[in-house]
Amino acid sequence: MWPFTRRRRAGYARDLLTEDVDLAEFAPFAEAERYLLVFPVGVGLNYVLVVVYQARSGERVHAAHAPGDLRRGGGMENFIEWIATDVRRRDPQAIALLTSWAADRSRGSDELMRSHFAASATGRDSTSRTVLVDQHGRVENVLSRDQECLYAAPSFFPRLSPAEWSEILGLPVRRFTASEWEAAAADVDPDRRIRDAADQESADRHAVHLAFLREMGVAD
Repeated sequence: MWPFTRRRRAGYARDLLTEDVDLAEFAPFAEAERYLLVFPVGVGLNYVLVVVYQARSGERVHAAHAPGDLRRGGGMENFIEWIATDVRRRDPQAIALLTSWAADRSRGSDELMRSHFAASATGRDSTSRTVLVDQHGRVENVLSRDQECLYAAPSFFPRLSPAEWSEILGLPVRRFTASEWEAAAADVDPDRRIRDAADQESADRHAVHLAFLREMGVAD
């Protein structure tokens, strides 16, 4: 029982998303909740469906599932630091983040992968994501807004099948097809308030981005 005692005494002051926590020592987990998480991408916002698994002692694993048509600036791996930042902001008892693509539109493997991080030195967005400059050579940060980002240097391991994660966590862990994802998202966001707001914000940001490109003379 010493791992539980140690973490209770620490008061969750440590950020366990930056540590290689052995999830099996907290099993069995049970599904606790589902929510839609909106995160920033290159130009705009995307969203994923998150299934939360909770141990009896309170530790929680967040599994982020991509929709079948994840759009606007690349996939989850490109912006995983922002997903993790929002998970941490929402849940101080998060000890792991798993990600999964739509089961019928994935990249040829039946897996969920776990992400590990280093703490961000600044707590802000990395300037390496800014790729545009103005006519005077100054950085024009239209692709990644200056915003809180708690993590850097993500790594993706292990990559295990749902059956293997089920054995580790002690409950059935699944992936979603594109249609199953839509049905689950409708349960969480029945009036599409979350998704429509993200889509509108993305449209607004894209308009600003396109206007900048036109001003720089690199778009019609």
